Amino acid sequence: MSNLLLVRHGQASFGHQNYDQLSELGRRQSRWLGEYLRDTELAPELILRGDLERHKQTAEMLQEGLGQSVETIELPLWNEFDFKAIAYAYLAEHPDKAPQSNDTRTFFALLKQALLSWSDGTLKHETPESWQAFDHRISKALDETCQHTDLSRVLVVSSGGAISMAIGKILQLSASSVIDLNLQTRNTGLSEVFFNTRHRYLTSFNHLPHMNRADRLASVTSA
Repeated sequence: MSNLLLVRHGQASFGHQNYDQLSELGRRQSRWLGEYLRDTELAPELILRGDLERHKQTAEMLQEGLGQSVETIELPLWNEFDFKAIAYAYLAEHPDKAPQSNDTRTFFALLKQALLSWSDGTLKHETPESWQAFDHRISKALDETCQHTDLSRVLVVSSGGAISMAIGKILQLSASSVIDLNLQTRNTGLSEVFFNTRHRYLTSFNHLPHMNRADRLASVTSA
């Protein structure tokens, strides 16, 4: 069977006007993952990534850590949903839920309620993409990715929501369970799938083998 590595991007710029840029820590996290894959001889033969800047930068730094260039294909099907638009749509309907602080814990609590409303159809404000359209898009991304059965290892750089939806498709999870997975994902978290033309098996989710050392534990992030 072929091996699929699903990688969430490095830490982005939460709290800044442009979230879609890796922080300096995010760049280091991505390089560390590349070094880990190099040292454990798990280098991919192909990298697929979304076209967001945080996806591009993560793939670049990962290859820097690998010490080699890997064929990379841009596949926008792996892009994240527009979480800001969904949060704003939810607040437009529930202004009383506006957070009183801008810390990550408060934001993610708000985001969970917005995503639940988005997924069950109770969010009536227009959003760039419906939950059903997102579901369909990630199904297509997973199908296209798993066509590479001629390769031993494929790596995808994407985002927490897209990766969680893909895992949800494999495990046949409910929308609420997919959302719970999404809110657990960590930056450069690694999820592993084995696949062939008939089957897809999840073997690990959201682990950080490249961060599992005393001098890096404080560098684990989820935003």
